[in-house]
Amino acid sequence: MNTRYVLYHLARADFLERIRRYSFLITLGLAAYVGYTFVPPQGASYVTVAMGDYRGVYNSAWIGAMVAIMTSVFLTLAGFYLVKNAVARDERTGVGQIIAATPISRAHYLFGKLFSNFAVLSTIVGVLVLVAVVMQFLRGEEMQLLLWPLLSPFILMTLPAMLVISALAVLFETVSWLRGGLGNVLYFFLWIGLLSTAIMPSMIQQSETVTPAHDLFGMSTLLADMSRAVRQHFPEYKDLVSVGYEIRRGPVTLQTFQWQGMAWSPAIMLVRLLWIGVAGAITLLAALLFHRFDPAGVRGRTIPRKKESETEDDPAPVKTAITPSTFTLTPLVRHQASSFSVLWRMVRAELRLMLKGRHAAWLAAAVGFVIAGLFSEADFARQWVLPFAWIWPLTLWSAMGTREAQHAMEQVVFSTAHPLRYQFTAMWLAGVIVAALVGSGVAVNLILAKVWSSLFAWMVGTLFIPSLALAAGTWSGSPKLFEAVYVMSWYAGPINRVALLDFMGATASATPEKSAPAYLIMTAILLIVAYWGRRRQIKA
Repeated sequence: MNTRYVLYHLARADFLERIRRYSFLITLGLAAYVGYTFVPPQGASYVTVAMGDYRGVYNSAWIGAMVAIMTSVFLTLAGFYLVKNAVARDERTGVGQIIAATPISRAHYLFGKLFSNFAVLSTIVGVLVLVAVVMQFLRGEEMQLLLWPLLSPFILMTLPAMLVISALAVLFETVSWLRGGLGNVLYFFLWIGLLSTAIMPSMIQQSETVTPAHDLFGMSTLLADMSRAVRQHFPEYKDLVSVGYEIRRGPVTLQTFQWQGMAWSPAIMLVRLLWIGVAGAITLLAALLFHRFDPAGVRGRTIPRKKESETEDDPAPVKTAITPSTFTLTPLVRHQASSFSVLWRMVRAELRLMLKGRHAAWLAAAVGFVIAGLFSEADFARQWVLPFAWIWPLTLWSAMGTREAQHAMEQVVFSTAHPLRYQFTAMWLAGVIVAALVGSGVAVNLILAKVWSSLFAWMVGTLFIPSLALAAGTWSGSPKLFEAVYVMSWYAGPINRVALLDFMGATASATPEKSAPAYLIMTAILLIVAYWGRRRQIKA
């Protein structure tokens, strides 16, 4: 069997299956809008790629490098969650079991998924390239379009990073304990580590010939060259670099300079090509760990042999005819239970489903967060114990609204009596109870310290988190959307002290009496969205 033929058709079939959806068109539209925000106009209240108070003139080189850097940063995060479903989808739909019965090897199958993932991400990169071209003419600072300075950062920097992310998505799907929410969280912190090494200040000051091999994004070489260009025009420049959305007070007017683009040396190109080999090595590792859709999830598992007494030579058992008889069924007795008792029983059932399969160590850690929140100093408990206490039940919340779809139980659950009144409400209340229990130590601490504004923010957080989980799960049918949004908000808000994204009142500079009411309104909106989504599912 021709290897190239097999890989091409495996990747092509999976790629076409993904792009033939309205959701993919929506993704491309969102990517185009985000690409528009990558190039802020002069006088905007934010910057994306800037060298302190300086930036390059919006020519082809600077626009291409700017959009490529921002694409590498954000698509390596969002793209991972976008493509990390190829193997799971085949397993869920039964296609994987059919492929497992064919001569296609593990490596061929996973390399097909790698190329399919890469094709999806490359399509998004292609849309952002077109956005970069449009933005150059839209900003109008330099009207001459130079293709190589604009395209080279995407080709040599962004695409190799997309290939590695595609391989990591395949690897995470083949390792059992990395498939779910734990893997999604671990990848986020892996991404943070890779990003930190790429923009370390020491890299900005490196010589022109040095190319850090551990920079997946490839941006350190670009930023170093940009910094040298700034120093040539503005000797007072202090090697400050901004990458990402940095909100500044009032309109921002940056001083501009001419940057004609990166001179890509053979050494730089070789390092970027090495990442292609890294992607291949990651996929080969995934092939070694792949269980090939074995229901037991264990490679090399064999079907137990029949006992000697069960061989084919044994005579067939004699079937005894069953004599018909009359049976009387016990009549149903309708109990007039109150709505509260029915709802409470369903809440307990939802809590049992949430906690099913949790190891005793997980419960012990949850109790530890309660104790730490209770006996810590009030400010420390609010700023540090509470954020980590409320990241611990992440996978419990991410299953809200998705459990029925994941286990193909929609028809059973939605055919019960009053699924919106009871099951939907019970699911949300179970999520609220989990948040309240894990954060209860902090709540008691705040009550004893009489910090009422922070206690109000805590109460809003217990309502906001399950509401976000329920809305995201109901509309996406997958836990990945909530996990991605929640972890990013958690890291930016409570951990990095961005007051706008602090939904639990952990930021010292935040004013809970102002932010908490806003999140309370958002909670109501999310509940309406979740209710609407569940109602749509029931009527479908």
